[in-house]
Amino acid sequence: MRSMRMISFFLLTPFVLGACKKKDSTSSEPNPPPGNQFFAKGADVSWLTQMEAQGQKFYNAVGTEIDCMELLKASA
Repeated sequence: MRSMRMISFFLLTPFVLGACKKKDSTSSEPNPPPGNQFFAKGADVSWLTQMEAQGQKFYNAVGTEIDCMELLKASA
């Protein structure tokens, strides 16, 4: 039983290590150009209607009252 485990270990180890190797540079996936990395911006506004119903006000950097969605759009 023990020798069977050892044989299995030595037979499976190359496959496990092979699966962990570095990805080939000849991949079909394009690499983004340096300095132009993809970054997704977003916000969870599911709370917005509740906050507005409670009278919450939103202000921009200079202190002017502004609609929350406009504030988020301006900061994007």
